[in-house]
Amino acid sequence: MKFRARLLTVMLCGLVFVMPSVASARQNTSRGDSRQQAAVVNNANFCSSIDEVSGKIMKNTTLRETRYASSETEKQNTLADTLAKRDAAKLETRGAWDNSRDEVFANLKARTNNAKEVRAVDAFQKSIDAAVATRRQSIDTALDVFRSGVDKTLINRKSEVEDAMKAFRATTDTALSDARVSCASGTPSTKARQSYIADLTDGKQVFLSAVQTALKSDDTMKKLVNTRDESIEAANTAFKKALNQAEIELKKSFPDA
Repeated sequence: MKFRARLLTVMLCGLVFVMPSVASARQNTSRGDSRQQAAVVNNANFCSSIDEVSGKIMKNTTLRETRYASSETEKQNTLADTLAKRDAAKLETRGAWDNSRDEVFANLKARTNNAKEVRAVDAFQKSIDAAVATRRQSIDTALDVFRSGVDKTLINRKSEVEDAMKAFRATTDTALSDARVSCASGTPSTKARQSYIADLTDGKQVFLSAVQTALKSDDTMKKLVNTRDESIEAANTAFKKALNQAEIELKKSFPDA
């Protein structure tokens, strides 16, 4: 068909844009904090410096929590901004495509020679419009499911990491409390310090393990992206099939189309 090349070009231009993959989040422990912490607990007069140790450890823990909260907020804002821009671009592309498609139909109808051909073009247009609406609905549904899954995953990950941080803070508090008791009971400063370091090390390992478990959400993100892309590809395939069938029906009553 003479109009086929142009129509296909218009149709392909209206295919859904590629959504950005959600970047994998990474939670890193601070080497600077570790060095500062080591410097504190290496104090030979550990017991006499217990209050100073407590203050510095709590400060480092608070800084870590603040950095994490700021990082998560920034990531959420960046993602929201990106999706909003993609939505605006999608609407703009669809609007431009609708105008071009209407022009194709108008040119096709201008070439009709009788009522039968006019009816054939009208039927063809209705079929294409229905196929377009179906494809858009399928794509929008896929994107909605994707975003809902991303939101849920991010919320769960944030909650899991925050729980891990709270647990680590509790471990730190307990370690300091135990160290104070040991020092008050006459335990040598060096031994009290060793027990304190051991408690902190165990708490840190538990914390890192919990964080790593939370970061397994990366796999969930990949699955969400794959499911979204597969749904979009299926919608586009179904649309192309509907387009071909509509052209076949059109040609039956309008051979010169």
